[in-house]
Amino acid sequence: MARLYAIDGRALIAIKGEDATHFLQNLITLDLAELKDDEVRPAALLTPQGKVAYPFLISRIEKGFLIDTEDHRSDDLATRFNLYRMRAKVSVEKLDQTHVALGVDVDNGLTDRRFPAPENVHRLYGADADGAPADADAVTELRIRHCVPEADKDYTVGEAFAFDILLDQLGGLSLRKGCFVGQEVVSRMYHRGTARRRIVQITADSNLPEGGTPLIADEKPVGELGTVSGQSGLAMVRIDRVAAALGKTLPILADETPVQIAVPDRFSFSIEPAAPNEASEA
Repeated sequence: MARLYAIDGRALIAIKGEDATHFLQNLITLDLAELKDDEVRPAALLTPQGKVAYPFLISRIEKGFLIDTEDHRSDDLATRFNLYRMRAKVSVEKLDQTHVALGVDVDNGLTDRRFPAPENVHRLYGADADGAPADADAVTELRIRHCVPEADKDYTVGEAFAFDILLDQLGGLSLRKGCFVGQEVVSRMYHRGTARRRIVQITADSNLPEGGTPLIADEKPVGELGTVSGQSGLAMVRIDRVAAALGKTLPILADETPVQIAVPDRFSFSIEPAAPNEASEA
C-alpha cells in the first residue's frame, strides 16, 4: 500500500553550471560519481576540523544538483557555497518551491538511499509532493526502524563527526575519493579506528524518557537518547563503552529505565563485546 508523508521545515538549493560536479566534488563528503539519476543520498559539508557543519540530501537535476536541507540552515549553506564558488562556472540558487515528501511503496520520486531497498522509500519534490498529508509519527517510526538519524534530534550540528551520524553506513561518505573539506580528519579517524561514537537503536519494556536523557552503565555515561517514540528510539553512544558494559552484563539505563541497544545488520560496525583474547591484545 502506497503511503506519502509531507516533510516540513525543508529548503531546496539548486547548484547548476558546467563546473557543478567539479565544484561540489571538492567540497562535500559524497563521491558524486556514485550518485545515480534516480536516487537521493545523504551528504555533508564539513568544517576543516572534520565536524558536520551542514548536513543535507543531494540528487541530480538538469545541469546540476539539488540540495535538500533544513530551512533554518539553508541561507547560511547557500552563502557558504557562494564563498567557495570563486571563479567556478556555477550558480547557487535557493528555490521558492519547497514541497518535500517521503513516500513508501510509491511509483514516483527518487529512491532514498538511507533506507534499505526492501522498504522502497522515495523522496519527492515539487508537484509530486504537493498535497501530501503530514504524519510526523509515521516518519519518526520509519527512521527509528532503520536507524536513520536527523539533525538537531539525534546529533548536534557543529559537534558531530561524519562517522557519528552514520554517513559512511548510509551511503553519504566516500573514503576513496580525493580531497574534500575535512577529508584529512575523516581519513585519520578511519585508518586509526577512532570512530567510536555511533547512532544506534534503543528499545525498552516501557516508554523511554525524552531525548537528551543520558545513558548510564555502572554509573558512567555511555551515550544519550535522541529521537524517542514510545518504547523505541535512537541514541548516540560510545560503542566501545557499550560493548564493555555488555561484556560485563551491566545494565544500561536511561534515567531508571533499562534499555536494549541494537545495530542494524546492514551496518559494518558492532557493539558485541570483544572476545577475551581480543581484549587482552587490545
